[in-house]
Amino acid sequence: MSIDILGGPTALLGKLAAPARRSVLARQRARLYGGSHSHKEAIMSKYLLEVNYTLDGIKGLKSEGGSARVAAATALIEGLGGKVESFYFAFGGSDVYVIADYPDNVSAAAATLAVSAGGGATSRTVVLLTAAEVDAAAAKKTNYRPPGG
Repeated sequence: MSIDILGGPTALLGKLAAPARRSVLARQRARLYGGSHSHKEAIMSKYLLEVNYTLDGIKGLKSEGGSARVAAATALIEGLGGKVESFYFAFGGSDVYVIADYPDNVSAAAATLAVSAGGGATSRTVVLLTAAEVDAAAAKKTNYRPPGG
């Protein structure tokens, strides 16, 4: 029997009907993240988005203002089923930092592609993990052998 990242047995999950399987996974996620989540309530992963404006993007920001960029980013993320947790303009290496929830990696990638294809900014996406997820990853058995080891 194997253990999934959510800490529950996975061998039996495949044999359950879809509604029962979702219920088991929802209970596992509730244990992992705290709180109670129904099977209809999606648990989303968190991402850190680091955005850098191009020259055209800076001109647009100067013309439209920061609130317009926050609204545009929020519309993009929510349109993909996500949620903006925080949005900050910054000095230094990146112009904007956003923490957002997305339902899956495909949605996060779609947002990054849309931003980059627009030409006004480039984006770097970092998947964020909870302490419980890192604990679960550390507990997983692996068969990796380092070079020379």
